[in-house]
Amino acid sequence: MKTINVNIKNYIIAAITALAVTATGCSGYMKSNNLSQLVYGLFFTTTPVLNALGITAVSSTSITLAQPTLFTSGNPYPTIQAYIGPDGLITITGSTVGGTITEGPVDVSAGAYTFNGLAGNTVYRIYVVAQNSSGYSVATITDSTGGIAPVMNALATSGVTSTEITVDQPTFSTVGNPAPTVDAWIGLDGTISVTGSTVNNFSDGPYDVSGGNHQFTGLSPTTIYRVIVVAQNSSGYSVRQIVQSTGSITPVMNALSVSGVTTSEITIDQPTFSTAGNPAPTVYAYIGLDGTISVAGSVVSNYTDGPYDVSASSHQFTGLMPTTAYRIYVVAQNVLGFDVETITTNTGGAAPVMNALSTSGVDTTNITIDQPTFSTTGNPTPTVRAYIGLDGTISVAGSVVSNYTDGPYDVSGGSHQFTNLMQNTAYRIYVVAQNGIGFDVETIAQSTGGAAPVMNALSTSGVTATEITIDQPTFSTTGNPSPIVQAYIGLDGTISVAGSVVSNYTDGPYDVSGGSHQFTNLMQNTAYRIYVVAQNGIGFDVETIAQSTGGAAPVMNALSTSGVTATEITIDQPTFSTTGNPSPIVQAYIGLDGTISVAGSVVSNYTDGPYDVSGGSHQFTGLLPNTAYRVYVVASNVVGFDVETIVQSTGGAAPVMITPLTVSGVTQFEITIDQPAFSTTGNPTPTIYAYIGFDGVISATGSVISNFTDGPYDVSGGSHQFTGLLAGTAYRIYVVAKNVVGFDVASVLQSTNP
Repeated sequence: MKTINVNIKNYIIAAITALAVTATGCSGYMKSNNLSQLVYGLFFTTTPVLNALGITAVSSTSITLAQPTLFTSGNPYPTIQAYIGPDGLITITGSTVGGTITEGPVDVSAGAYTFNGLAGNTVYRIYVVAQNSSGYSVATITDSTGGIAPVMNALATSGVTSTEITVDQPTFSTVGNPAPTVDAWIGLDGTISVTGSTVNNFSDGPYDVSGGNHQFTGLSPTTIYRVIVVAQNSSGYSVRQIVQSTGSITPVMNALSVSGVTTSEITIDQPTFSTAGNPAPTVYAYIGLDGTISVAGSVVSNYTDGPYDVSASSHQFTGLMPTTAYRIYVVAQNVLGFDVETITTNTGGAAPVMNALSTSGVDTTNITIDQPTFSTTGNPTPTVRAYIGLDGTISVAGSVVSNYTDGPYDVSGGSHQFTNLMQNTAYRIYVVAQNGIGFDVETIAQSTGGAAPVMNALSTSGVTATEITIDQPTFSTTGNPSPIVQAYIGLDGTISVAGSVVSNYTDGPYDVSGGSHQFTNLMQNTAYRIYVVAQNGIGFDVETIAQSTGGAAPVMNALSTSGVTATEITIDQPTFSTTGNPSPIVQAYIGLDGTISVAGSVVSNYTDGPYDVSGGSHQFTGLLPNTAYRVYVVASNVVGFDVETIVQSTGGAAPVMITPLTVSGVTQFEITIDQPAFSTTGNPTPTIYAYIGFDGVISATGSVISNFTDGPYDVSGGSHQFTGLLAGTAYRIYVVAKNVVGFDVASVLQSTNP
C-alpha cells in the first residue's frame, strides 16, 4: 500500500505539472514546479532537516548563534527554537531539552540570537530544535565564553609598627575569571617600581595575598615604603599601590583588674594593652589611699608604695590597712607618649554567701546535690561540705551539722551523688561553706522516688496572621522518669481538657519535648488556645496559653540613595527588619530639606511623589543642582505604618559660558579678552583659561587647545591683555572653562589694527 500511495502521488504531481507546462509553455516551468510543490503540500507533509549550526560572536558573558538554516525546510514550515546550558549538564531526549537550561526556548527562525548573562570562561552547548507536525530535527554546537581580567579596589594597610607593615587582603570590583594570582611586594618609596605587571627593585616579596593579609617585617623605623600588589590571570592584570611609613606607637592599656584581696594585701594583675606601644613601654604601679594619691600627666604623687615594674607580671602590695579604700595607678610610657589607668579597691576579707541549692539525678535510691553557687564567693576561698540525713532528724547549729546519715563530702569543685538511700523517703541536705571570716549554711529537702513533671508557664513566638509557634516548654520539676510532652491547638472557647485528655482541638498532638512547634494554616485575627500535656508514670501536668493570630506593622531599615547627579536622585528600594503583615504599601516623596515634613504617615510640602518603591528603586528627576533634598518613605498596612527619611544633595554642574566672547582695548599689537560671563557658573567653581593664536592655525579638541602662540592665562577673576601681536593680523582667542563635572569652550575672532 505504501508503494501504491507513492506512485499515485508521483502520478498526480506529474500530471498536474504536464498540464501546467502545456498551458504556459516553457516560460511557465517554474510556475508548474511551484504548483507541483503546492499539490504535494496539500496531500503530504515533510520533516525539516537542519544544516550545521554556526557561532558568529563570543565574549566573556555572551555567545551569538547564527540564524539556523534548513537543508530541508519541511512542510508545514517548522518552529525553530534554541536552548543554551553548561556543556555536560544540558540534555536532550528526542526533541525535549532538559537538564540545566541557562536560557531557552528562544525563536531563531528569523535571525541570529545572542545569549547574554553567561558565566565567563565556561563551555556551553546550544541545542536547536526544528519541528513541525511531521517530525523534528536537532542540531547542536558548543563554544566557550572568554575570561575576565581582575580589577582591584584601593589597597589598605593595618598593624603598622616601627618595623612592620601589614597589607590587608585586597578586594575586587571585578574578581576576574579564572581566579587570579594575587602577589604583594614591598620596597623603599622612590626605588620600587612596576612595569606592566612586573615589579622592580623590591626589597621583599612576592607574597600570596589572595586569601588574607601579609605582614612585612624587619623594616626600618620611620621610613617611607611602597607596597605594590599585582592581580593577574590569563585574561589580564590589575596593579594597585599604597605608600605607608613605619613609626612608633603610644601604648594604650585596657582597664585594670585586681585579685588576691585580703585584709592587708591587694594584688594588681599584669596590665594588658589594646595598643602595646612601640617601642615597648615601661609599666609601673603605685598604690595610695583613695582621695590622697593623685596623678598629673604621668607623675604620681602622695603614693604609699611603689613604683613597681608590672610590665611582665602582677604585683602584690602588702602591709595594707584592713577595710580601707586604696587607689592604684599604673603608668605605661615610651618615647612617644604615655597612658595612665587607675582602679580602686578595698582591703578586707568576706564570708561566703551561697545561692539556693539544687538537686538532680533523683531516683528511688540516689540523690545528687549540684555544685553550690555563690552570690559572694568569699575571701579566702571557703571549704564547702555537704551532709544528708532524714528530714526532721538531721539538724544544724551554727556551722555544725548533727544526726546526718552520710557525709561530709567536698562539693567545692563539683556535685556529689548520695547513694544507697531508702525509697520514697524524705531527706534533707545541708551544705556548709566556711572560711576564716565566717560561714554560710544552705539546706534543701528532697524525697527519693519518682516525680511527676511540673511545667513553667508557656510562651509563644513567631506569631503571624496564619502561624503561632509554641516555645519548647520548661520545667520547675523535670519529672522522673522523663515525661512525654505534647502540644494541641484549637479555637479558644472550644478546645478543652479533662485531666490529661484534650478535646475539640484542631491540630495536634505534636512532640515539644525537644523543641518548639509551629502551628500553621490558622485563621487570621482569631483567638486560639494551646494546651501542653507533660505525662510520665507518676503523673501529669497541663499548661495552657491563649494567643491570637494577627498582622504586624512594617519596620523599615535605614534608607539609602544611589545614582546622584546634578538633577537626579535615586532612592533605593527600602528593606525591612519587619516586613509587615499584610504586605504594606511603600511610597516615596521628595521635597526641599527644611520644607517637606511628615505628621504621622502624612507627608506635606513635597515637590514630587508619591511613587511605589515596594518592588524597586525610584529616580527623582528634574531637581535643582547643588540643593539639599529630603526623601520620605512611608510603609503602611492595616496594622500600622513606619516612616524613614534621608537627606541627599544633588551634585554639581558643568560650566556654560555666555557667547559670543567679547574683547576690548584692540590696538596694532594688543587685544584684551574680557572676563567671560556664564549662563551656568558650574559647581564646583571651574578653572578659566584663555589662549590666543593665528586664526586658522590655533584649534580646539575637546578641552585641549593646540597651536596657540600665547597662553594659557587665568581669566576667572578679570580680563587679560595679549601683547606683542602682529599689526593687521587675524587672531582667534579660545577660552576653556573646566571643572570635575565637565567643560565648555568658546572662541572669538579678532584682528589687530593695521
